[in-house]
Amino acid sequence: MCLDNLVSLDQRSLYQMLVNIRSQGQDSDSNYGLSNCSDTNWEALNGECLELRCSPGKTLKAGTCTSIFQDIKGLVYRVRALLVFTDNDCASKYLTNSILLDLAELQIKQDISTRSDGYIYEVGVAQEWNRTVTDRATPVLWADIYVLASRLLTRDSFENIALDIFFGSRYKLGGNTFVYYNLLTEAISSFTNKSGLKRGNIGVDKAYIDFLILGLKHSLTVSSTLTCSFLTFQQTNFTVQWNKFNEVENILVTLDVGGTKLNISNMSDFNSMEVTRNNELHVCAKILDKYVKKSRESRNVNRPMNEALNILTYACMGASELCLLLTLVTYLAFPELRTVPGINNMFLSLSLLLAQLALILASNSYGPSTLCTCIGIVTHFLWLWHFTWSFLCSLHMFRVFTAKIPSHVTKDDNFWLRLLKLTSVSLLGPVLIVTAVVVYSYVTSKTIGYGQYLCYLDSSSSIGVSVVAPVCLVSFCNLIFLAITIASIHQVNALLTFVSVKIDQYHNLVLYVKLSSVTGAFWIVTIVAEVGDIDVLRILAILFNGLQGVSIFISYICNPRVYHLYFKRSPQQTSSAPPTTETLD
Repeated sequence: MCLDNLVSLDQRSLYQMLVNIRSQGQDSDSNYGLSNCSDTNWEALNGECLELRCSPGKTLKAGTCTSIFQDIKGLVYRVRALLVFTDNDCASKYLTNSILLDLAELQIKQDISTRSDGYIYEVGVAQEWNRTVTDRATPVLWADIYVLASRLLTRDSFENIALDIFFGSRYKLGGNTFVYYNLLTEAISSFTNKSGLKRGNIGVDKAYIDFLILGLKHSLTVSSTLTCSFLTFQQTNFTVQWNKFNEVENILVTLDVGGTKLNISNMSDFNSMEVTRNNELHVCAKILDKYVKKSRESRNVNRPMNEALNILTYACMGASELCLLLTLVTYLAFPELRTVPGINNMFLSLSLLLAQLALILASNSYGPSTLCTCIGIVTHFLWLWHFTWSFLCSLHMFRVFTAKIPSHVTKDDNFWLRLLKLTSVSLLGPVLIVTAVVVYSYVTSKTIGYGQYLCYLDSSSSIGVSVVAPVCLVSFCNLIFLAITIASIHQVNALLTFVSVKIDQYHNLVLYVKLSSVTGAFWIVTIVAEVGDIDVLRILAILFNGLQGVSIFISYICNPRVYHLYFKRSPQQTSSAPPTTETLD
């Protein structure tokens, strides 16, 4: 398990999302929601993986607690709660306590009579919890209810219904709204002055009442811990503080979570907690996620740098997208540019254009959802496709430069067949990697591996294996190609006497150096920057990687040949051309 919805657009650059292999515990400023823990564990701020548990008789599968035996029925449950009025201008202050208790008793019977085979209850006025509203105190009621679940409902069904009745709804009582709040401990409940006590019991028949009484000592407490995955805290790792002479909100639960202190005081959050008979505290993981997120935000002292990195990233990517679009338009406009290396450059530009757009979309989308999962898969695939084309372009130019007899690329009769094969090869690697991630994730955790926490890969280990490793491999190969090519150029130039050939060789070498620098070395800088958390390297990586499209545009479009092609296509040049009766193919 991991922190839900912790993506924040003002946190670091988009490239951290792309190649982030650091765990949450290592990066206290990161809000990207990635975890190195399994689905049966929860990751603390210090990176420690803590075991998630379920209510007795349930098992955790794919992040959900379900009953091991689906036909279990007739369990006994206990509801120990306060009935707190939520309206400041409430009618309850004009009603006597006796009338309010009668109304509360009626509401309790109405809520559970049709869902149980019997119940025993006590209800009263909690004097210490009275709330001051305008000119007089508004009473707070308490209820202690034991319920024998209906034999017509499965355990999971009854528990979902009970949670909705007591902690998922608001009720009208005496003209105003009230809600149930879970009383965490027996100690707080016993300290409550139970004035105006009312008792009652109802059962279908005596046998059910007897069974209910027998089950009182083994009852399950009604709270969200019945259905959620939760963490267990020993008595030494939490405290529950309450000043019974103060208002109802003055309860404070302090947790020690992996060395971090978390303070919980919101009464509604107590509905997702339980103190057991063994004095252990169970807290739903979703509640911990919320408070850990607050802790992260309060500890984020590097926000100005994060915002600057994001502004720089979006500015560079915007320029890159524009240049890539102009590059594609140029290649499409002039057939003479669509040679083998020209087609390679087109696919390189197209893959980078789509990959950068997908990354921006993924960073602005939220999960979990089917759409988020699809965006994550597409983003991963497109970046792998781009890295594959950067490798193929580098490999092609390496073969051209190291050929025994240097020559210009000519038209090939099998051009389209070669293009089809090359395109198939470029798709094969990304498809295999994405498929492997999906299969492995499903086998190990019954998930797809994408879109559970953000619209990308779900874990930093998956990013390391399926993104960082391929990037390092491609970058390493490109740098080797560059080194061998430079050595080969020096050897060839020692033998050549034609100046034009030398100029052409050096011209192409300059282009190759530019291409290799943006598709190889600086991706390594990005990875080092994220692993080492070095902002200076992040800035350099954003400049060079974010401006890849600009570099490709300058390298292959900004040259005299393309200028001449545009000049010939210009309206002035076309209007000055002599009339002709021939048709151009």
